[in-house]
Amino acid sequence: MSEINVLTETIETVDVLHVDDEPSLTDLTATFLEQEDDQFSVETATNADEGLEKIDDHRPECIISDYNMPGMNGIEFLQAVREEYADLPFILFTGKGSEAVASDAISAGVTDYLQKGSGTERYELLANRIQNAVQARREAQRVDRQQQLARLTEFAGDTGGWELDRESGTVLLTAGTRRIIGRPDQAEISLEEAITLFHPDDREDIQQTLTRAFETGEELHNTWRLQPGDGDERLIEMTITPVVESGGRVPKLRGAGHDITARTERRQELERYETIIESLTDAVYVLDDEGRFTYVSDELVELVGYDRETILGNAPSLIKDEDAVERAEHQLGRLLSSDGPETVSFEVTLQPRERDPIICEDHIGVLPYEGDQFEGSVGTLRDVTPAKQREQQLERQNDLFKKSQAIADVGAWSYDVRTDEAFFTEKTYEIHGLSPEDELSPEKSLSFYHPDDRPVIRDAFDRAVETGESYDLELRLIDEADNRRWVRTRGDPEIEDGSVVSVRGTLQDITERKQQERELEDRTEKLETLTTELEAQYRYLFEEAPVMAVVTRAEDGRPIVEDCNDLFVETLSYEKSDVIGAQLERFYTTESQRKLLEEGGYERALSGEFVRENRELVTADGETVETLLRAVPREGARGESPGTLAFYIDISERKRVKRQRDRLEEFTSIVSHDLRSPLTVADGHIEFAQQECDSDHLARAADAIDRSQALIDDLLTLAREGKAVTGTEPVGLADVAQRSWETVDTDQATLETDATHVIKADKSRLQQLLENFYRNAVEHGGDEVTVHVGDLNGGFYVADTGAGIPESKRDEIFEAGYSTAEHGTGFGLRIVEQIVEAHGWEIRVTDSETDGARFEITGVKATH
Repeated sequence: MSEINVLTETIETVDVLHVDDEPSLTDLTATFLEQEDDQFSVETATNADEGLEKIDDHRPECIISDYNMPGMNGIEFLQAVREEYADLPFILFTGKGSEAVASDAISAGVTDYLQKGSGTERYELLANRIQNAVQARREAQRVDRQQQLARLTEFAGDTGGWELDRESGTVLLTAGTRRIIGRPDQAEISLEEAITLFHPDDREDIQQTLTRAFETGEELHNTWRLQPGDGDERLIEMTITPVVESGGRVPKLRGAGHDITARTERRQELERYETIIESLTDAVYVLDDEGRFTYVSDELVELVGYDRETILGNAPSLIKDEDAVERAEHQLGRLLSSDGPETVSFEVTLQPRERDPIICEDHIGVLPYEGDQFEGSVGTLRDVTPAKQREQQLERQNDLFKKSQAIADVGAWSYDVRTDEAFFTEKTYEIHGLSPEDELSPEKSLSFYHPDDRPVIRDAFDRAVETGESYDLELRLIDEADNRRWVRTRGDPEIEDGSVVSVRGTLQDITERKQQERELEDRTEKLETLTTELEAQYRYLFEEAPVMAVVTRAEDGRPIVEDCNDLFVETLSYEKSDVIGAQLERFYTTESQRKLLEEGGYERALSGEFVRENRELVTADGETVETLLRAVPREGARGESPGTLAFYIDISERKRVKRQRDRLEEFTSIVSHDLRSPLTVADGHIEFAQQECDSDHLARAADAIDRSQALIDDLLTLAREGKAVTGTEPVGLADVAQRSWETVDTDQATLETDATHVIKADKSRLQQLLENFYRNAVEHGGDEVTVHVGDLNGGFYVADTGAGIPESKRDEIFEAGYSTAEHGTGFGLRIVEQIVEAHGWEIRVTDSETDGARFEITGVKATH
């Protein structure tokens, strides 16, 4: 058992064929063998013919056969096997034992002979015989294959063997060695002659190496130069193996030499190629005949972001988009055609791993091959993405430059100091009134300038050339057609190694801008004059107001006096310097302070409410002055806080109150018509001017107008009057009547109109006039009043179905403040009268057909 186990450790699966006419015996034998060692695989047959068929279908590694079988006996079966398989192990396992049978079996080439018997020992012995036979055959086959491989290696690999006998000094040569040294018929050679076949500089080293191998018994390796006499020097890689006898004696050396000349030259050539490839900045790749990567340089690995193992064996579609792959295949087809180029170049787009696409120049060629056997292709990839981006950027810049020239009327020029050559763009020629075909030089360009400006531009240009000083001038230029223009000319020198090599500049037509600047200066001067007059007029009105007037600004929710008129300080017996900048509450009684701050009087005024309340002021002497407060919000000028405009009417004397009220109404009327219109005009001109030019004068004028407008708007809110008529235009009366009706809260009232006139009027003021008529009708005639607007000869009328106006009151209704309505302001018909007068019309009051009020406006100019 131990012997079998040792063998099975070194043997692989064994296929066994057992032929016996007793199936029970073959089954028993198979069972035992497979149980004994699981490496056995047993197949059975009941006669020799069946056995031969199974051998043809699947050749076993060992045959077990009985002797006595019907038909062909065991010896005859052995002979039939040996005709086809001379070395196939065959064990005669028979119950009949005789010297004659054994002799016949040996003569027929039996591997082993064993008689059947009872007991497991006989099957253990059979298993051992099978293992020995199979192992011996395998060893023999292995030796034979090694010998064949050695002969093949010698022939195909330029390898030869030799054996050196120490005593005789002769070297036995194999066929491979004889072929390498050029002596195919010389089987032996002396050691001295063998050493002379090598390069003189290597002979001593060869002798020392052989001596060392004999003395030490160690295997040695070295490479020497062989000079066999045919004129070629060959590089031989030698392995020397001592034959060591018992006791350590080395009688022989055996060696193998391999001609590595071609391999070395090829390696050196490859090293040169690799050095060249590694020195390239381009990425290099090689594809096989199936279009898969077999080589990629480090540059390509870095370029695409994949590791080398991922790229190798993969197709270019790993790193190229579909279009790039198709383009490369098309170009490869051109290379393989009979009349195609040797190499091709084209642009492709790579898709690197986790990076943006890269534009590359792909340069490919075909690997050398013979006949029709295409071996593959080689290529280089050069990243041209930055160059393409620069090219695109340059195109965009050139396009932008051309468009900028056209839009800004800017031409460009350059002058080369070294060559005295000049270049001018088309726009530069155009500004001079020339065409590109005309002659233009720096000297001729100077002649186009106004005589008084020529010394200026000449000196500036000369300084730029001589000292490198840039210039930027605005000068007069007279073009070829004798048109005078203003131009802005710039010159910027380019300096290399401390010297000016060129001057580059621009030429821009600024004639229109200069004209606008002159117009703007005129407008600014007029606006400053107007602003000064308005400020003086505002100050006069503010100071001469018949009521105490105070302007405040809000700081932390509390009113601070920003300005006040003389009547306020005189009434309270203060100096103006004591009032300006003080908190307004300082001049209030305790109760009035509570209304101002705690009850939110000031906050209501700031939020837009028209505050009408009683206030008690305190003089410097501690006396109380009862007043009627009228306060409106005001927007602060630019950069200032909002605040209020407040009027205090002294109601200590009722008669004085009536007089002051009259003066107040007249005062606000003046503000409405004398200030608002010119301020609006001034503000409009400033806005128009600021669109054309940014000027400190305009900013200061705008600030002054904003301050004046803010204060005057507050007065107009209090007086509820509008601006004066500044111009007329043809206006459809019916259209304005309907539009005015839509802007007024008329509740259930009704508008009727059969007007057809088109009159000349200020459209907005006419709309304001009708709006006041409508409000007046609703206020006095009720929510269901009907208003009719119709034509008159030389004018129009507005009538309502209200209560009418008594004849005795018809002169009073146009007075400011007159109103019979509970919530009326008394300014509506006053505004109507002012609008009528502003147009140069006349107005009268009469009864309507329904006994309501009828207002007739005449003196109106109609267009049809």
